[in-house]
Amino acid sequence: MSPPAFHPGERCILVLFGASGDLTKSLLMPALYNLQCDGLLPSQFAVVGIAMDEMTDGSFRERMSRDIRAFNTRVEFDQAAWDNLCSRLYYTPGKFGDETAYQRLHELVARLDAQHNTGGNVLFYLATPPSVFGLIASNLIRAGFQKLPGWKRLIVEKPFGADLRSAQELNGQLLSGWQESQIYRVDHYLGKETVQNILAFRFANGMFEPLWNKQHIDHIQFTVSEAVSVEWRGGYYDRAGVLRDMIQNHMFQMLAYVCMEPPSSFAADDIRNEKAKLLRAIRVYKPQQALHNGVRGQYGRGRRAESHGRAESRVAARSDDHGTTDGDDCPAYGEEPGVNPQSNTETFAALRLFIDNWRGRRAGLPALGQGAVDARHQRRRAVQEAHFDPFSGHGRCKTGGESAHLPHPAGPGDRDTLPGQDSRPRDAAPTGQHALQLRRGVPGKPRDRLRGHAL
Repeated sequence: MSPPAFHPGERCILVLFGASGDLTKSLLMPALYNLQCDGLLPSQFAVVGIAMDEMTDGSFRERMSRDIRAFNTRVEFDQAAWDNLCSRLYYTPGKFGDETAYQRLHELVARLDAQHNTGGNVLFYLATPPSVFGLIASNLIRAGFQKLPGWKRLIVEKPFGADLRSAQELNGQLLSGWQESQIYRVDHYLGKETVQNILAFRFANGMFEPLWNKQHIDHIQFTVSEAVSVEWRGGYYDRAGVLRDMIQNHMFQMLAYVCMEPPSSFAADDIRNEKAKLLRAIRVYKPQQALHNGVRGQYGRGRRAESHGRAESRVAARSDDHGTTDGDDCPAYGEEPGVNPQSNTETFAALRLFIDNWRGRRAGLPALGQGAVDARHQRRRAVQEAHFDPFSGHGRCKTGGESAHLPHPAGPGDRDTLPGQDSRPRDAAPTGQHALQLRRGVPGKPRDRLRGHAL
């Protein structure tokens, strides 16, 4: 039986707020280009960029055409595919707090809706600081976009507030004029093929689920080490740090995928409900306990890690205004542009958490999380370690531990590996290691997948 075919998304107009920024040129436009190359963009489709820069349709297309050659990740550039997409790019200048700019945007979207026959469907993407999410969302309502025919959807990315109070306030601002079903809060890490595969690996393979508990798993490790320093992100990163930038979103989402109970279905709401139950089961520490179970740090001077040809590292390593290349000297965090030299912001954090639920059997299943932004290393993976190795003679894993680890790498090109032991005839050691590897096709970029879902 042949696998199910992927179909283009629904016809619509995509409105990009912050269209002149780094997120658009380095990630969003390459994602749209990849969808176009793969035949996943509908023919009835257009993109409208809006930002404070004064540009025309023509100058916006010229800028995007230059940037796409620098930031696309495909082996060969498909000029015909880009020309097709580029011809459907439009632009209108405007400040996010200027209500007249939204009226101009409304008129442009209405004209393009008739021109491209998009059925009134509009997808708004806020590639902007979170401080203006609520402002943009409310101005779109006042401009009358919700009154147009067709669906309206709103995408926001992290950081979603700086703490619980600000996140709740931002959530209230969005929900004051938009329905929950219209809002897409995107964590791009969940778009990774290897991350999404965790659920399939757990629940589609009956050999694992009966063992997925404290009786058979000693602890779980998560390690996320970036291959780039903060570079041009210093102004943002010094206000966030690795705890807000990486651990409380990406790593907690992976923790939920690895440890949640089976959902009643794989519908979005059912998965979200099980993830929420799991996160509520994480043991809450008192201040002194938090100090005992956590470590923070900053990176010092060093050399940038080798990317080994990884697609996501190739983008970061290009000789553009912001990047460095493999092997270059990297400054200490306090010496990065936009960073306070006396900053106490962490770029490394390691946490030990306990999950107090039925699967963790009250005493808690330890989950060890380690996140770092450091140009000298790169690794993304989750590991489960089993309890018992009868051949060790000690009741614990003393044979080197390889047979007791179940790694789930989450980087591009990585493979799941199922280590095991078998007998070794005429050898002093009772067992020898072997491994079963799960190969996949070339994974798509996470933002490609998530943009396709939103369409």
